[in-house]
Amino acid sequence: MTCTTHRRHCCCIASSSQTENGLSLDADKRNIRPRWRYLSSCFNECMRRSTDTSLLKLLFIMALFFAVATTANAAQTDLSLLAKPKKLPEIVFYDVANNPLTLDKWLGKVVVLNVWATWCPPCVKEMPTLDRLQKKLGGDFFQVVVLSVDEAGTKVVKKFFDKIKVKNLDIYMDPNFKAASAVNAIGLPTTILIDMKGWELGRLVGDSEWDTPDKIAFFKGVIADQLTK
Repeated sequence: MTCTTHRRHCCCIASSSQTENGLSLDADKRNIRPRWRYLSSCFNECMRRSTDTSLLKLLFIMALFFAVATTANAAQTDLSLLAKPKKLPEIVFYDVANNPLTLDKWLGKVVVLNVWATWCPPCVKEMPTLDRLQKKLGGDFFQVVVLSVDEAGTKVVKKFFDKIKVKNLDIYMDPNFKAASAVNAIGLPTTILIDMKGWELGRLVGDSEWDTPDKIAFFKGVIADQLTK
């Protein structure tokens, strides 16, 4: 379990398993009490740092907090395919020149969309593996798109990319969290697998190692399957 806080957006995230409808959390009552203590401190810290006191945001945070607090021993699994592809809402985000973009830019490619931030430790941990994944598979039929929700803008992302020597990923920004909210990215990082028509095939909330041999074989299989449709 990880707790991440930000000036405007806060998530207390439990390790999770995937179902065809999204996040699945299996409760174990024996561990609720210690997790409640941890989440209470997380929640209080989020509220202390937050400057947005709107009732809607507060209720959202409390609802997420309650759902996670009643959960324990949920095993995080890697990204898996949905039973049926799911249509994604149209989202708008921005490149380094502040030009608006949509996911239509990559129609015809399998897309790995990763919603992340430089202040999110699990995001930082997995970013080099996403860079290597793009290097290995990126091309006519595959693309890794990393979408930062950093409010500080492209400069902080570029500085981070330079520091860890990211060479294969472009910078895309969602500073108002609108695109992330539209695709229901309830925690960071959230990674969504998108087919060549722009529909969601599956997702993972939490970090992973994206360039392992098993992952490469998995993505190659998805590409091959898409090319036969």
